[in-house]
Amino acid sequence: MSTIPPPPPIGDIPEPRQEPTPAPRSETPVSTPQPYAPQMPPSINAKVATESVVILEPTIEYSLPTPGVSPNNWIATLLLCLFLGGLGVHRFYVGKIGTGILMLLTLGGFGIWILIDLIVIIVGKFKDSQGRLVKLP
Repeated sequence: MSTIPPPPPIGDIPEPRQEPTPAPRSETPVSTPQPYAPQMPPSINAKVATESVVILEPTIEYSLPTPGVSPNNWIATLLLCLFLGGLGVHRFYVGKIGTGILMLLTLGGFGIWILIDLIVIIVGKFKDSQGRLVKLP
């Protein structure tokens, strides 16, 4: 059988809590509220001006290639012309598919076309399919 615990002594009973009395109100004017500034989601970079106008800034970063200069590597073009010039591989590399096929069929223009391309590449006047120069970076 369970027994009921005895009640606590009378001196240990806590007194009821009294609510604190509020401070007397003064007759000072209430400050004006600040203008509303909208909260932006954390994924958007934004600046909020004092007039509450939201100015969004793009965060995309990219680099454009230099105009007139091909993104193809000059050294790769030179080595392809030296070792596989008879097959026209250096022309396929820079995007000149039509002349690459002609070089492939004529084995580099019977060797003459290879020498001309080699000289033009070394001088730095060889162009890709879009007319941009293939140069040393």
